[in-house]
Amino acid sequence: MKRGSIIRDSSGEVDLSRLATLIVDDNDFIRKVISRILRVFGAKSIGQAKDTEAAFGALGRHKVDLIICDYLMAPMNGLDFTRQVRAGDSKVPQEIPIIMLTAHTELEKVIEMRDAGVTELLAKPVSASALLDRVISTFEAPRSFVRSDTYTGPDRRRQSIPYDGEERRDKPKSK
Repeated sequence: MKRGSIIRDSSGEVDLSRLATLIVDDNDFIRKVISRILRVFGAKSIGQAKDTEAAFGALGRHKVDLIICDYLMAPMNGLDFTRQVRAGDSKVPQEIPIIMLTAHTELEKVIEMRDAGVTELLAKPVSASALLDRVISTFEAPRSFVRSDTYTGPDRRRQSIPYDGEERRDKPKSK
């Protein structure tokens, strides 16, 4: 097994021992809770950052496979952090999965997070099973990574909807 992968034993139990995670949250208690939950599932390499500046510092020094980031922080919030990672403005790989923690689950906020390039959303209060579900989803059912003029991040489509119309992508553009 390679580093950054999830291991399942013969009974299907999950082991996160090969996953290096960085938790970015300005709340010390939340960082500890998330860290403890990850440790229950075997995680050994867990870094913590109290803000995005500390997170970029840690990401510059250590290889990380997953970022779990809070939505509402200062001076830079989780959305701006995600946008900066996805823009390639830092030494962090653009493709790194980002799970966003938030109590703001209104549709407009969820769409904003999706459009910023968040990989998965985790609503507060956090449960161990919900956190594990998001981590598993991130690594066992990864979405394609998209790069375009207007968006960089995981494919935003969660479902395949049959298209019943003219397929214009395969045809040359007319002038």
